[in-house]
Amino acid sequence: WNMAVQLVEAIPSWRVFIFGGSADRQGEGRSMGIFDRRIGVLDLGEDQKWDAPVPEERGAREKPLGREHTAMCYDSEDSRLFIYGG
Repeated sequence: WNMAVQLVEAIPSWRVFIFGGSADRQGEGRSMGIFDRRIGVLDLGEDQKWDAPVPEERGAREKPLGREHTAMCYDSEDSRLFIYGG
């Protein structure tokens, strides 16, 4: 629920990046869910497969905390995803 999604034109195929949202991990419904901090990537090539990459960490930075209602954008010049808010 309420995750951020970004479609990216990549070579050799397009990719869909998904981050955050609310995850129902105990089977008790969305209201009992927890904030998710996983990153998922769907490769839209011929085989269409999911991947769970580990983000690059620089200095004291770590993987973003789980959240909902986040904005995400892609910088094609530097091949970087930015996650903001939530």
